[in-house]
Amino acid sequence: MTEPAVLTQGPPVASDAPAPHDAPAGRGGPPARRVAAALAWATVLAALLAGWWWTGTPGGDVARYVAYWSLALVLPGTLVHRALRGSRGNLPEDLGYGAAVGLLLELAAWALATATGTQPALRWWPAPVLALFVAVPRLRRHWRIARPRPLPLRWTIAVAGVLVLVVAWAAVGWRANPLPPVDHVYYQDLLYHLGLVHELTRTMPFELPQLAGEPLRYHYLVDAHLASASMITGTAPATILLRLWLVPVAATAVVVTAGLARDLSGRWWAGPVAAATAYLGVSLSLGSAATASGTLPLSVESPSQTYLLPLLLLLTGVCADVVRGRGPGWGWALVPAAGLAVAGAKSSGLPPLIAGVALAGVVVGRRARRVPWAAVSLFAVLVAAMAVGYRLFAGGGAGVLSPQAFGVLRFLAPWRATVGAGGGIAAGGLLPPGLAAAGAAGWLFALAVLGWWLALQAPRFVGVLLLARRGTRGDPAAWLLAGALLAGAGGAWSFFHPSVSQLYFFMAVVPFGALLTAWLLAEARPWWPVVAVAATVGAAAQWLLDPLAPSERTRRAWLWAMAVPAGRVLLLAGVVALLAVVLLLRPQGIAGKVAHA
Repeated sequence: MTEPAVLTQGPPVASDAPAPHDAPAGRGGPPARRVAAALAWATVLAALLAGWWWTGTPGGDVARYVAYWSLALVLPGTLVHRALRGSRGNLPEDLGYGAAVGLLLELAAWALATATGTQPALRWWPAPVLALFVAVPRLRRHWRIARPRPLPLRWTIAVAGVLVLVVAWAAVGWRANPLPPVDHVYYQDLLYHLGLVHELTRTMPFELPQLAGEPLRYHYLVDAHLASASMITGTAPATILLRLWLVPVAATAVVVTAGLARDLSGRWWAGPVAAATAYLGVSLSLGSAATASGTLPLSVESPSQTYLLPLLLLLTGVCADVVRGRGPGWGWALVPAAGLAVAGAKSSGLPPLIAGVALAGVVVGRRARRVPWAAVSLFAVLVAAMAVGYRLFAGGGAGVLSPQAFGVLRFLAPWRATVGAGGGIAAGGLLPPGLAAAGAAGWLFALAVLGWWLALQAPRFVGVLLLARRGTRGDPAAWLLAGALLAGAGGAWSFFHPSVSQLYFFMAVVPFGALLTAWLLAEARPWWPVVAVAATVGAAAQWLLDPLAPSERTRRAWLWAMAVPAGRVLLLAGVVALLAVVLLLRPQGIAGKVAHA
């Protein structure tokens, strides 16, 4: 097993050496490599600017927002992250983690400004942070990377490619939501968030914008971020909400996910694979007559879901260090801060992580035959953050969430067209309407729908097999991620919400499944045949197989319509495994040459 390169107070070291043309030279690598890397990042920026221009975003607003994001979030956040956890040895990851920490710092500054009525001074909140890192001698060193360890050029190109695709995805959403004034019907949640953004520019205590005198109870921290951006830049809240904020926050999640994947697996290429799988990969279809609910974790229509991701991944990285016994040092300060921010960003984000920490703590304690006090402390801090978050933010749409086993069934086509037909959106009891009286046949059908859903989500669960490998079975971080992933899926299937918002328990941990999958691929020796064959065969099957619609609206017809794509998943896995084994057994062939390159 490759020893994971986990960050403590110094930068991680990837276990697979870069190819000769990727090898760094001196402090920043060969000039040609630096130019190529700069061109890759310039392509991302150009794509983003083109997307904003294509969707009618005013140029002045774009310029002010880019300055705000760079100077009022990324710069102070990067300095603070380096002071707390050390530099990662390369600028892209430092800036990505710094942006996530910058979001935390901004929330603190916004809370202080709105509590004291000093909103006009909010734009100057980075000044004392920057001054501190100039005035204090021990902090000045964080303005530079003391021990540069540049990432391979292929990492830069791959991550830049992921980001360009994220921009393309966002541009489609922007095009569907033109900037006001315009005659257009917006998705209702966007209008709700726009009201919250305006409300959060005012002074505490906040009220529900749609009902004067009613206290605001909602996970509104994404709206606090948007309100801060509007007050600092002077840009209209609608332009911030409908255009400017989405890609920078999503890009932060991409880079933090890539960095965490590298920490866990020790392989540089696992970062782009995990990021692409998490934020571009959708559930399989393979000719299925219906889609499996729970697709991309990024969302145009749910700002809180997207905003949650970089904060949750930042927190998860610190938690992984703790359960692995690699003390994060001053990074402990991020646990309560990020924990409270996650609770206030999306109430479904923290419970799965707490479950994963609990499982990892049990594993550590059982192996060490003593109380894992670090994991216990981590668990206690996260539970306290969740309790405070519940006190401050719980309510709103989450107030109609109710326990109901198999609650997701009511929104899946196989169930809705048969047993659940006419069930409506009434909450019901602990079981969906129709299931309690459906008898053994109804229960078997419900389990079949669950199995079909799991089969189409297989790429997000296959990484759990790490727990069956001797080398990774003892790594507490694998148990943490697997526990959180299963808890998120379990939460989605254990509650009911009239707008199927219980799925956000699962959407929050989709990146965890991607991290596990990339980590599992990194354990293959050599790794590339598995990745290449799975990607080629999977893409071909996903796009070439025709949908198989049920012949009639009966359980029997839907069972067949679900069994075929589920069988295709198993067949696909067998073909991938067989072809990969064939390549792996030819050491003098292509695989052998690549493995020894």
